Amino acid sequence: MPEKFTFSKRGGYDPQEVDSYIEKLEAVIKSYKSKDAAIKNAFVNAQIAADNIIRNAELESARIREGSVAQLKDIRESVSAQRTMLSEFYNDYNNMVRKYLHGVNDNDIIGVSDKIDRFEQYLSKLSSDDYTAQTDSAGQPAQPAQAEAAGVTESPEDKI
Repeated sequence: MPEKFTFSKRGGYDPQEVDSYIEKLEAVIKSYKSKDAAIKNAFVNAQIAADNIIRNAELESARIREGSVAQLKDIRESVSAQRTMLSEFYNDYNNMVRKYLHGVNDNDIIGVSDKIDRFEQYLSKLSSDDYTAQTDSAGQPAQPAQAEAAGVTESPEDKI
């Protein structure tokens, strides 16, 4: 860009050429300063935008993390409740099985079956011709001799 200046008669460069050249340089410098300002402005805007993006990402990340922590807490509580329910069911089931296994034995079943057989015999006797509807002194039906012989001495109402 340097130009060749002509010498003036006074022993130096022509002042008009130098002034013109200085004006051109000032215009170039002004153009560079303008571009520099635009670049600085773009850089500042880019930095602000990057900071905003980072801040928004951090906020979103925190929000998602909080939601995840809450969901994890809910899941843990649900699993704990399910474990408790399973344990209670297991204990109740085992207690029920033990109760029925412990409370019922073969002799109990045989005894109940014998009572049902005697009751059926008693009902058969009631429907037979040998039964007479007599009452005792308390106004209760008298027991037939056949029922006593079969070992049935109570009426069905007494068994209930």
